[in-house]
Amino acid sequence: MTSDTTDTTDTTDTIESARKKKDNIIYHFVIGDHLFEKIKKHVRLLKYIDDQGQTKKQWIAEAIERKINKEESLPPDDLVERRFLSTAVSEDLDKRLRKRVALYKKIRKNYSRKQLILEAVHERLDSDEPLLKEQIKDFVSKEIDIV
Repeated sequence: MTSDTTDTTDTTDTIESARKKKDNIIYHFVIGDHLFEKIKKHVRLLKYIDDQGQTKKQWIAEAIERKINKEESLPPDDLVERRFLSTAVSEDLDKRLRKRVALYKKIRKNYSRKQLILEAVHERLDSDEPLLKEQIKDFVSKEIDIV
């Protein structure tokens, strides 16, 4: 099973430990397979395009800095409102979800239902994106034909 995120992925990560090394704090955490592959591919593409060639660690540190800078400029009320999601699943799906999480916990000690749900959302966003782009192209081409 694979997994993913973009800007909201900070919630899919389970931090296992943080250590201080020289002047830096080192974080070790588990992320979904899909997100890991997406980051790896993105950083690799950046290395081909940009001569600076950041490492994954540098890229993630920069992403964190951008996120914090963005968050610091928002009013506190905005943070609570824009991060709340709710969903409902059938009892059968909930049982299957719990069973899958229990299986992953044997491999990844701190794996959670929240992490699996967020990975599912990211995977769905990724799979829907090409379809939506195609539908938008079709819609725009039809609108142009009408005019």
